[in-house]
Amino acid sequence: MEYHGFRSIQEYERECRKHDFSTERVPFQRGGEKFFVLITRPPKTVTSVEAWTLFTADETKQLLDGVINGVNANYIGKLAAHGYFPENGQNMAPHTNEQLSLF
Repeated sequence: MEYHGFRSIQEYERECRKHDFSTERVPFQRGGEKFFVLITRPPKTVTSVEAWTLFTADETKQLLDGVINGVNANYIGKLAAHGYFPENGQNMAPHTNEQLSLF
């Protein structure tokens, strides 16, 4: 599977590390099927934005994607709306200490 012009997700992850980007795979499930979200984090700056992409566990299909701007609901809510939930109820992301404020 080609991903962002790379021959594989692993090749993409290797290239990210060369440029001080980090990646994290977060396992998800939907109806007993396994998936993972690949979170890509650029070096921290005032304007840096993390991105996420949902893949099948066998890495053959890219299903959903989006950005994370510091609020978990950006991707957790979208995934839940499509029926994807964290595998084994594990902690979703490093942003869980952040709180959503209405003010």
